[in-house]
Amino acid sequence: MFRLPAPTGPYPVGTSILYLVDASRPEIHPNPPGSKRELMVQVWYPAEPSTAPLAPYRRWVDTTKVSSYMALLKTHSRQDAPVSRSGAPFPVLLFNPAWDNQRTQNTYQTEDLASHGFVVIGIDHTYNSQPVVFPDGRRVLALAGADMPDFAHLTLAQELSKDDAEANYEAADDIFVLNAFAQMNQDPRSVLYGKLDVDRSGAFGHSFGGGVSMEACREDPRIRAAMNMDGWIFGDVARDGLDKPVMLMYTGIALPSQAELNSSNVVERRVAELNTYDIHNIYATLNRFGGFLVVFRKSFPLSHMNFSDRALYSPIRRLAESGPVDPRRAHQIIEAYTLAFFSQALKRDAQPILAPGAKPFAETSLEVWKSGDRPSKQ
Repeated sequence: MFRLPAPTGPYPVGTSILYLVDASRPEIHPNPPGSKRELMVQVWYPAEPSTAPLAPYRRWVDTTKVSSYMALLKTHSRQDAPVSRSGAPFPVLLFNPAWDNQRTQNTYQTEDLASHGFVVIGIDHTYNSQPVVFPDGRRVLALAGADMPDFAHLTLAQELSKDDAEANYEAADDIFVLNAFAQMNQDPRSVLYGKLDVDRSGAFGHSFGGGVSMEACREDPRIRAAMNMDGWIFGDVARDGLDKPVMLMYTGIALPSQAELNSSNVVERRVAELNTYDIHNIYATLNRFGGFLVVFRKSFPLSHMNFSDRALYSPIRRLAESGPVDPRRAHQIIEAYTLAFFSQALKRDAQPILAPGAKPFAETSLEVWKSGDRPSKQ
C-alpha cells in the first residue's frame, strides 16, 4: 500500500465517476460497426463536509491482478459528496493521462487542485487508457501493439502521422466532455447546476496527455490555458504553436547529439529525430507566443514517471520508476507550479513563484518567455 499526500487547500474534496457517450462521433478504433465514442470520466470537486465513504484509488473493476490492491487504497476524496455551496462557479480543468494509463494516475494533483477551488475532470481515452470498464461490464483494453513511439516498425513520418491523429481524436474527447459538463451546469436537475465556470477552463496532462491538452486548448476558446508535463507535442498545435498561456515542464531538455542522429541503431536514431523535431516546436511556440518553461536540474534527476502517482507505488524506486529523487518532494514542486499556473491564468490571481526573478525551488530552473522576446531565466 502507498499513501497519497493530503490536499493542501481549504475545501474538502468529493469525487464521482460518469459514463458519457458522444453520439455525434463514431469510434475510430476497432469496434462493432456503427458504435459511438464512449468514455469514462472521473470528476474531483470542492465539496461540503461529508460523512460519505472515502473513495478508493481505483474501483475493483478498474484494476488488474497486479493492481487489485488499489481498490482497497483509500483516497482523500469522499464518494459523491455534495458540491460546495460556497465559492462557485469553479473553473474547470481537464486532465489527460499518459499513453496506456488511467484517469486516476495523477490523483495527488487532481485532489489538491480540487481542494483549492477547481473542478478537475480526468478522462479515460478509450482504446488508449486501460482498462476502461463501462457500466454494463464491458472491459476495454488499450490496442495491442500500439506502442508509442514504435520505431521498430515505423518511420518518423509514419509515427508522427499516427500520433497526430490520436492526439486530435483525444482532443475531441476533451471538447465533448467539456460540452457535456456545460450542459450539466445549465440543468437544474444536475448536482453541478450553476457550479461550473466552463468558459474559464484549462487542460493539463502527462506525457502524451500533455500534448493532447495543448491541442484541445488550441481548438476550444473556452480552454484558456494548458500545461504539458514531460510530453512530446503532437497534433496541429505542434506546428501552429499555442497562442494562450502555456506551461511546459520537463525532466530535462537538450538537443540530441550528432552521434545519436547518425546512430546505426534505427530506434535510437529515430528517437533522436523525434526529440529534435519536438524541441524545435517547443521553442518555436515559446518564441512566438510566450509561456513558462520549467526544467528540473541535473542535480535533481527526475524520472518521467515522477510526474504521476506511479512514483509512490513502491518504496523500491526501480519498481516505481521514480528515479533517485524523493518522489514526494517532486510532487510538491510539480503541484506548486501547477496550482500557481492555473490560478494565475484562470483566476487572474498573480503568483509570486511565477514572477520574473523568483526562485522558489533550487531543484528547477524557470524561464518566463514573452512573445517574440528572449526568456527571463530564473
